[in-house]
Amino acid sequence: MKTLVPFNRNQGGFSFVEVIAVMIIIGIVAVAVNSGMHTGASVVAEAEILSAHLGYAQTMAFVNNTASWGMEFGVSQYSFRRNGQLAPIHLPGESSATHSFAPGVRLVQGVGTVTFDQYGAPTSTYVVVLSDGTRQEQCIITGFTGLIP
Repeated sequence: MKTLVPFNRNQGGFSFVEVIAVMIIIGIVAVAVNSGMHTGASVVAEAEILSAHLGYAQTMAFVNNTASWGMEFGVSQYSFRRNGQLAPIHLPGESSATHSFAPGVRLVQGVGTVTFDQYGAPTSTYVVVLSDGTRQEQCIITGFTGLIP
């Protein structure tokens, strides 16, 4: 047999205003925690993109060995080069032969030009370091082998 429990208006509970106040406090804490947790994801992503573009330049040097291929680095961007000039083809995933870093990401080491020979190998080891001010990622191009770990 079912027994019904009578409803008592004097029972304790949370009012709508109290629930909204707690939700607002949780939201403020979540924003504070999220803003304090900087992951440097854009620096990591830019380093991966750079590695892929360097691999593409190596491939072009190996496949089309009648030209000198490479990358010219600046502080906020790099460009794909053929015989010292801006390449007439686009970088993979780009609308031009130049890639600009994500906002806040800068090149802090490695400004200059990396050139690959007809075997896709640079003549020396290059270290390119990207930073967003709190985190750094490096891309190493191993001389004479062309290895980009």
